[in-house]
Amino acid sequence: MADRTQLDRREFLTAATLASAGAMMFGAPGAAGATDRYPAIRKAAEAGRDAAIKRLQDWIALPSIAAEDRNMKEGAQYMANLARDAGFQSATIVPTDGHPGVFATMDNGAKRTLALYFMYDVKQFDPAEWSSPPLEARIVPRPGLGQVLIGRGAVNQKGPEATFLAALHAAKSRKGIELDFSGIVGIQREPRCERGHGGIAHIEKPGLIPFDRAPRTSQPD
Repeated sequence: MADRTQLDRREFLTAATLASAGAMMFGAPGAAGATDRYPAIRKAAEAGRDAAIKRLQDWIALPSIAAEDRNMKEGAQYMANLARDAGFQSATIVPTDGHPGVFATMDNGAKRTLALYFMYDVKQFDPAEWSSPPLEARIVPRPGLGQVLIGRGAVNQKGPEATFLAALHAAKSRKGIELDFSGIVGIQREPRCERGHGGIAHIEKPGLIPFDRAPRTSQPD
């Protein structure tokens, strides 16, 4: 009988940080601990390493920039596709009074719901200021760090989001790994949202949530 690993939302986020970051991003600090704590996730993340890096590189190659109204519709569609590929049953592009948002849901039949907020766009860039072409996401040596991936969005915020998606792909690919939470992701990038108002309100409407229960939040134990 196959070993089974059941991860709640907190354990999954820890595994995502340790295992997927370690496998995808060339040995993140502390990632080695995931081998002992989450061996199934770690093994699956390592198996999907090349695909995870390619997924991030392809995403970086599409620069969606809200401040320039550049590729925003394309960026929303791309993010919706990434969510579906990672296992979200539904990913809806939501019109707003600004740039489109994306509302994705993954119902695992769990009692608790994990809500995440992503951004699918990046800041402006001047290629002349970069040591490596910002849209090529090259893997280059960096003194003191080793091999790093350089590209617009690699840190803010496509890289961290791609790490989370890599963990979902890893969990989906391995028999015996169960996610003991359901997920909701709201994806929006609008300058006004960072000031606390604007288009984000359009993707927070309870009517958009297809679960038969309202999402709940809880304080850390």
